[in-house]
Amino acid sequence: ADIGRWMSPLKIFEYMGSGRAMIVSDLPVLREIVTDGETALLARPDDVDDWVAAVQRLRDPTLRRELADRARAQLVARHTWARRAEDVLADLEGVAS
Repeated sequence: ADIGRWMSPLKIFEYMGSGRAMIVSDLPVLREIVTDGETALLARPDDVDDWVAAVQRLRDPTLRRELADRARAQLVARHTWARRAEDVLADLEGVAS
């Protein structure tokens, strides 16, 4: 079943702030937030071998640290409540102009 249309990616933001590397289901709603190999590893949700391969890739401590650091930096730069409020206000100003 395709659950991607009905899910909220809110937990991903919490995970991004955790300082840990993530393996994330490769779903469109999550691809809007994370980038494979940059801020997380994506794995097809119905492919066990894909998940196993991602876990094996995370054996690399440098990769784990880089993924975690970039995800946290992206969270701070683009996904805080303050940033969201700024974006909404900017959109409202654009509509009002």
